Amino acid sequence: MIPCELVVRKLLPGIRSAVAKKLKEEGKSQREIAHCLGITEAAVSQYFSRKRAHLNPKSIEVKISESFGKFRLKGKTVDEITCDICKDLRSKKVLCVLHNKKYSGKIADCRVCISAC
Repeated sequence: MIPCELVVRKLLPGIRSAVAKKLKEEGKSQREIAHCLGITEAAVSQYFSRKRAHLNPKSIEVKISESFGKFRLKGKTVDEITCDICKDLRSKKVLCVLHNKKYSGKIADCRVCISAC
């Protein structure tokens, strides 16, 4: 699986989930959150019930939340924040954690994920 596939399959749903939760904390309705993220209300509901985008290890979810807070303070749009979070996580080698997990740690010194930043 190439790094971009991991972003789409694992990281992006995790980012959306974290952003949805943060927007809810800000008082946004499920409908508003769905509109901001360009997804259905059903998808938002699944993020809240953890039926979608369950990331392991838990530390990745924490890093996504931290990144969201950092970029949200700059007054960016949700789309801009999503891209910034992805770049930030890739630069911190979070994608490498997922990549190595997928291949049972058999990828040594891979630079593909961060060279794609």
